[in-house]
Amino acid sequence: SSTMTHIGIDDDVTSIADYVFHRMHDIMEVVLPDCLQGIGEMAFAFCTSLMKIDLVLHGLLAIGNGGFWSCSSLPTIHIPGTHFHWH
Repeated sequence: SSTMTHIGIDDDVTSIADYVFHRMHDIMEVVLPDCLQGIGEMAFAFCTSLMKIDLVLHGLLAIGNGGFWSCSSLPTIHIPGTHFHWH
């Protein structure tokens, strides 16, 4: 059986739905498009292997409640050009 460890979101995607990657324990890295405006509630919650997420975004307006809840392998999230820094 194959597992998805690296995810690249298409360049035309502007939002990530609620719970879409919830509990996908094998995901290690996510690359998001620059045009992304929103990350849904619990979108990446409990992705316990997630170690890297590329958030070089220009239009991000919102991260839903618990968007990265319990991502125990992800030490920090910093969005360049903003004051947002999550530990």
